[in-house]
Amino acid sequence: MTAAKNEIVTIEKLVIGGRGLARLADGLVMLVDGVLPGERVMARPLRKRGGYVEGELVELLAPSPRRVTPPCPHFWACGGCDLQHAEPACQVEIKEAMLRDHLLRGPLFDADSLAGVWRAPLPSPRLFHYRQRIRLQIGNGFTPAVGFHRRGSHALEPVASCLLAREEINAVLGNIDRFKPMAQLLGQGSELELLFSPADRDVVLLLHFRRKPRPADIKAAEAAVVGVGARALLFNVDGFGLFGPVGNGRDGDALLRYSLPGLAPGNADLLLGVEPGGFCQVNPEQNYNLIGQMLAWVGEGRPRRALDCHCGIGNFSLPLSAMAGEVTGCDLQGAAIRSARRNAAWNGIENCRFEKRAAVAMVRELVATGQTFDLVLLDPPRQGCADIVPLLPRLMPETIIYISCDPATLHRDLAGLAEYGYRACDMRMVDMFPQTAHMETIVQLRRD
Repeated sequence: MTAAKNEIVTIEKLVIGGRGLARLADGLVMLVDGVLPGERVMARPLRKRGGYVEGELVELLAPSPRRVTPPCPHFWACGGCDLQHAEPACQVEIKEAMLRDHLLRGPLFDADSLAGVWRAPLPSPRLFHYRQRIRLQIGNGFTPAVGFHRRGSHALEPVASCLLAREEINAVLGNIDRFKPMAQLLGQGSELELLFSPADRDVVLLLHFRRKPRPADIKAAEAAVVGVGARALLFNVDGFGLFGPVGNGRDGDALLRYSLPGLAPGNADLLLGVEPGGFCQVNPEQNYNLIGQMLAWVGEGRPRRALDCHCGIGNFSLPLSAMAGEVTGCDLQGAAIRSARRNAAWNGIENCRFEKRAAVAMVRELVATGQTFDLVLLDPPRQGCADIVPLLPRLMPETIIYISCDPATLHRDLAGLAEYGYRACDMRMVDMFPQTAHMETIVQLRRD
């Protein structure tokens, strides 16, 4: 796009990704970072992308009264956060508006039917320092730096602290560039993950390495974990898997552990472990609230048989076991299934079984063998679960609970389930990721 003059526009709303939508005089949509709904701004058109123009904020002409000064000095450069310039309540309203906007596209909902199922949002207990893991990029150079990609770029924004990361992670992160052995390792790495173990109150490092580690790398790792104050370091090499852990002399392994108060048999705390590289929710306090909402809805029916189609480490399956006669979980990741089985054993839970299977293969097998379930739990990755939607009615669940991290695929899958007679009766936006435009949504569907 050739150089264009600055435009004065009014921001109509924020869209997925956190950018503000405005319309130019000719009707063309412009998307601008760092703005809020209702603001009048001067923006510079940068480039045309399909049916819209990317713009850059030049000047705030009429700022929103809900605008605040971003507390992070990296906010305007770093691409990690989208909404630090909005007060907390405004952030939640923006995310709800994004979700509604997607759900009102197409015939599934109108304003009245959506209002009938809409429930109050679930706010995060922490607005900052909630993330129990972060993934940093490693820059090139004589002394490699770590940081996040800059907004709309693959250039590096070096950081020594992140306001979203737990304080224990920042304590380690602040030491990364102080120790020569760590710099030696970073020179052969592409990404560095810092993983907090809430039950142990310590940090494990996962270094994405470009080659298999050599003896000199292991020796450097031994010095590095002591120098930065971590419990252990593992190497992740594409095509070869994990090497390590390399510890700092303390007893223990590299498992990350957290507990869910009162959710184990006998109202004990449920202890869960996840292997480095495995998936768990980044916001543990909000994860607990999300599980609580799931259990509140399930408690109305107390299913005899439940199926968790994307069970991971048993984050939902194991708390659900106290209400269900039996729970079956499946996941394609071997590490997740190992963790789920280990977690069941840790907590003395015997009515859960976990299978290393893709959800679609598992559901097809269950259908072929004539099995039925009272409850199906769906917590798919961002692409949703359109492949299993046509199969689920043959399992005959009365209730489906769908947890989504993407409004677009959620809408698509809800529309697919509606074709088979499953209607949303409750829906909540879950603010799992404050300061960003990302969200979770939990939906309860019942069969007509």
